[in-house]
Amino acid sequence: GVKFHDGKPVRADDLLATFKLFADPKTSPNFSGFFSDYDFAASKVVNPTTLQVVLKRPRADLVEASLSQVSFVMPAGADLSKGIGSGPYRLAGFEKGKVIKLSANRSYWGGAPRISNLEIRPVSDAAARLNALKAGQIDYAVGLPPSAIATERNNAKIEIRSGGSANSIAMLFAMNVKQKPFDDPRVREAFKLIVDREALVKTVLFGEGEVGNDVIGQGLPGFNTALPKVKRDVAKARQLFQAAGVKDVTLRAADFTPGVVASAELLAQQAAEAGVTITIDKADPASYFADFGKVLSTPFQGFYFINRPASAIIGSYTGSQSFFNVTGFGPPDYDAALAAAQATADPTQRAAKYKELQATLFAQDGNIVWGYAPSLDASVPGLKGVVITQSIPLFGKATRA
Repeated sequence: GVKFHDGKPVRADDLLATFKLFADPKTSPNFSGFFSDYDFAASKVVNPTTLQVVLKRPRADLVEASLSQVSFVMPAGADLSKGIGSGPYRLAGFEKGKVIKLSANRSYWGGAPRISNLEIRPVSDAAARLNALKAGQIDYAVGLPPSAIATERNNAKIEIRSGGSANSIAMLFAMNVKQKPFDDPRVREAFKLIVDREALVKTVLFGEGEVGNDVIGQGLPGFNTALPKVKRDVAKARQLFQAAGVKDVTLRAADFTPGVVASAELLAQQAAEAGVTITIDKADPASYFADFGKVLSTPFQGFYFINRPASAIIGSYTGSQSFFNVTGFGPPDYDAALAAAQATADPTQRAAKYKELQATLFAQDGNIVWGYAPSLDASVPGLKGVVITQSIPLFGKATRA
């Protein structure tokens, strides 16, 4: 009974066509990696509401690592510029870089939205988003910096919204293990030891977050809570740096999410205590991901990931076959263990193997997950029913007083 915005029914052949579109690196470079194990030549439409998907290798984690992250459905053969979907809002207008206009889909299978029209306006600067909200120019501001939240906490004219740990962002420094000097495990260990995680959370996140422990997924199902806590040890870090002959490095940073540059600046101060100079290469956040090859080959960079369960993070963002592995970590033994975990059908056994993989990442990978920043949004008072999932606000059930 589900229908697209043009009134046509959503069918299995639409899903197959959409998957094929997303699997093509030329048309979908950001999503194709999620579908690399699909065998579309062998997959087939069984009936209008059933699609049989055949895989190239066993993937018991298919739902978590692929479908839960990318499962949009568009009409087969449709003009993509028309933006036809099946969600609670339909595309009403679009001006590139300026505004996306949406109108309520009165035939939506989940019930017609109470708010008739939405306008989404891209504003890259977080402070400008907050000022626009306070000035009455917008009703909802996404991704505000903790510093602003600390200042505006008692402002009765706006309402602060936190997504909590389930909708947090893992803040980190990514060391690429294939690039010098981070191909030396002593250097990676030294940087993990020099980071004062508590100071970063207190200073950069203004206390609006949790201290991290170098593995993503903290606070969510499947996280390995048995991992030892990393303790700062400046003396040992200094010894390791000296043994590896490291005196200075460059750290690339851009505020594509609030706090990346500030964390880099504080890390530079912390590293100086161990005799290492960090030069910060400040990049443009608006174009940071335009050259994805550069992102994947940068030796040292400030980064973040949306906090997701281990089954989603490990299967999608780690290993040599991952399309979004910013640390480059994926030795043969790890790849083999990852493939074995992904092929394990029993959920309990698979979860145990994921915990073993997390232990390996903790010991050898190049991620320094120093903290978790909850998604911090703000809105006008009286806006109810906004649901935050994976740090994204959904307005299908929202109401405005």
